[in-house]
Order: sequence, then structure tokens, then C-alpha cells
Amino acid sequence: MMRRQFKPTAASYNPINALPCIEGKVVLVVKCLDQIICRRCTPNEGTYNVIAVLCEQGMVQEAFSIIQSLGNKQNSSMHDFYRSVLTGLCRKGNTYPAFQLLRMLDEAMEIFRLMEENNYRPDANNFNAHILGFCKSQRTNLSLEVFEMMIEKGYMPNETTYTIIMEGIAHENENQLAAKVLKELHLR
Repeated sequence: MMRRQFKPTAASYNPINALPCIEGKVVLVVKCLDQIICRRCTPNEGTYNVIAVLCEQGMVQEAFSIIQSLGNKQNSSMHDFYRSVLTGLCRKGNTYPAFQLLRMLDEAMEIFRLMEENNYRPDANNFNAHILGFCKSQRTNLSLEVFEMMIEKGYMPNETTYTIIMEGIAHENENQLAAKVLKELHLR
């Protein structure tokens, strides 16, 4: 590609990196990701989806390490980086790998605690990513726990927060509950 003066992108590297992820060849995955960074390509949602395949292979710790390393190499704030990773995985329906990376609710909340300790204040989008993941995996009860914690900690939900929760409740065929929650929100 370089000889023909085509500029590679993360999208062109992602399929190349998929096979080593499927085979659990972490060293090759890291080398390919290093090439992405060296070529000044920005990893995209597809990149995180490819890395999430490692979770499906039982290599959660390795995937988590790779994602942390990517965040450091990009010099992006952990706040934005984790929001991007979580949102990307959840929007593509890869909630299981996303939760494996976050090691479920307690550990996901631990990430928020660590963010706060390091002066990164989570925002509604960070919480929304968690809530969306739980709703998509039909664990609306856990999404409501995250929502309650969000309010208890003084974070302001936004319209997207409410939309995600309403859709999650309705998706679980709890239409009466969804209507009741919607009415309550409308009154507020």
C-alpha cells in the first residue's frame, strides 16, 4: 500500500490483526497495533472489536493490557479513551467482551473510582456506556444500579441516559414499567 502511495488506516489494519487475535497470538497483535500507531493511524471501533476477540479466547487480562497501552500511546485522557472503547464495543453489540474487559459491575465501578482518584471526572457519557452495555445484554436491573449510583454521586443524567434506560426496560417486555418511568420523567 505504501509503495502505491495509499495511506493505510486503522480500518486497513483491523482485518490483518483479526487472525492473531482469534489465534491468541498477543505478541503479533501488539506488533500490528504498534504499526498502526507508527503510521499515525488512529485506532477505531473496529480496532477495539478486534481486540475484544481476545476476551472471547479467554485472554481478558491481555486484552485489557493492550487497550491500556493503546490509550497511553495515544496520549488521550483515560476519560475519553474508556468512553470511546466502551461505547464502541457496546454499539457494535459486543457487550460481553466489553464487560469482560471491565470485569462486570464492581470492577467497572472501580474504574470510575480510579478515574476520580486521578482527577478525571466521569461524565454522563461514561455512565451511559455502562448503562447501554447492561441494557443490551438484557441486564436492565444492573443498568438501573449504575443509574442510581450516578445520581448518588452527583452526576447529571442526560437525555441519552433516559432513552437508553427506557429502551432497555421496553426491550425486556416491561412496557407498563417503561410507561410508568416515562411518566415520572415527564413530570420532572
